[in-house]
Amino acid sequence: MVTLASTKDFRNYLHFRLISLLQHAERKEKASVRKQDQRKSATGQSGGSDERAGSSLRMLKAKKRPSKRIHAHAIKRIYCSSGELVGWLYQWNTGDLVPRWKSEPHSDVYYD
Repeated sequence: MVTLASTKDFRNYLHFRLISLLQHAERKEKASVRKQDQRKSATGQSGGSDERAGSSLRMLKAKKRPSKRIHAHAIKRIYCSSGELVGWLYQWNTGDLVPRWKSEPHSDVYYD
């Protein structure tokens, strides 16, 4: 049986290990770019250091939102001021909130 404390400790360990691996990969990639720059300068080739050092690390660290709306679920009901149900508020996988009206959009509404 796994207790909450051991689960929390395990998560902390995984987080620390992931950060260590990412830092190691970044150092390795920067060293590789430096070696390529040294070879280019030794052979007289132009090219400079506009290499993407650490770009893969930045991509791993960045939390990207999905760009396409694939699925949504209703999170609230939309009622007009008279109390009649006029639609639903949906949250998409991208995080967007979009109302879905039964007939036509209303201006004076509240959410439940």
